[in-house]
Amino acid sequence: MMLLALVAFASADVAVSHHNALIEFNYSWPAAVEASPALSRALRARMAAEERQAMINARAQQAQARREGFEFAPHSFETAWRIEGRGARLISLSAETSSFTGGGHAEPGYEVFLWDRRAARPLDIHRLFPARAMAALNPRFCTARVAALSAHLGEPPGDDPQWACPLLIEQTMGPADADADGRFDTLRIFISRGYFDTEGYTVDLPLTVRDLAWIPGIYRDGFEAR
Repeated sequence: MMLLALVAFASADVAVSHHNALIEFNYSWPAAVEASPALSRALRARMAAEERQAMINARAQQAQARREGFEFAPHSFETAWRIEGRGARLISLSAETSSFTGGGHAEPGYEVFLWDRRAARPLDIHRLFPARAMAALNPRFCTARVAALSAHLGEPPGDDPQWACPLLIEQTMGPADADADGRFDTLRIFISRGYFDTEGYTVDLPLTVRDLAWIPGIYRDGFEAR
């Protein structure tokens, strides 16, 4: 039996919750998203696709449990979106995610979704910051990441591999409007530490005038230097 709850209030999140013997599925986004019908439809389509895949995974493991005689543990999947910035052309969303697929603990993570309001379609962050821009930003990212991780953990850098800097181009990231003035001024990187008992953290790279030069002209007016 499937239980469904869909809640939407003018000033509250839209929350979808599905529960059955296979999975507990929770998905939410800010009510402000509903002001952009195309974005709302796109986010709902993304939710439906993720739920379908989660159900496929749960059914496959339930069948395996029956074949091999072990107890099936119901899966869980949770995504909570928030708005990182909303300009005249772009809306930037980020999400904290958590999924349990029968292992020892749930896996936390992050997703980003950048929406082009005028084109009514998603926009890849690498359209704004191509590979050369990512390479140029990488040294600043490494410096900022060490400071952010140190503050997150409350300890100085050490010899542990977690302090080694990854490539910026491989990270989950999106633009953010830190001062909430309707123009994006920050590249926000979301880093999941991969430990079930510690949360992830973010690294903010304030944009400079030089950084803005990488952004295609059709989008540049929506950005500013901090």
